[in-house]
Amino acid sequence: MKKNIFILLLLFISCGVKTYMLENGFTKVPVNATNYLEIEKFDLKLNKVIDTSCIYEQFNIEYKILSRLDKHVETNIYGVLRFYGNGRFNQFYLNRERNQLLIKNNFNPSYSGYRGYYNKKDSDIRFDIFAPITQTKEIGKLSGIINVQGDTIYLITSKYREAEIFIKRKVSNELLDFRANW
Repeated sequence: MKKNIFILLLLFISCGVKTYMLENGFTKVPVNATNYLEIEKFDLKLNKVIDTSCIYEQFNIEYKILSRLDKHVETNIYGVLRFYGNGRFNQFYLNRERNQLLIKNNFNPSYSGYRGYYNKKDSDIRFDIFAPITQTKEIGKLSGIINVQGDTIYLITSKYREAEIFIKRKVSNELLDFRANW
């Protein structure tokens, strides 16, 4: 009985959002952008708070090291955020072994990367992102708050007990020459 309820719940979660596959063959993103925050009224002042000319790399809180450099964890995968000046952002996952030399497709939103929106709501910077929400990689919406302190971004969601931390990293402008058109 519990197994049937779990399967129904999983189907309900996954059927709520229609998705399509990106060029990398395994990243799914929503077909319809109306699943996100109200983006038409994007507060351009946020471009002075969040640097859109760089990436933000995941930081391992436990070992106090950039995840890209962290040899303590079994996985080679680490997260990278890329913000755009129109209220959109991507979360890319890179392999620290294969992506030591960054290439342009690493940050191509048509090729890979989960898609999200950010905007000012009341006194907070709020975000919605469609990304895996289960261990079986079912896609759903995560919402939360972005806290910016200098070159550090804290993503706060109800999914994690602690904020995820991302540290600013300058990369070549050629790597970021893409538009967020979702």
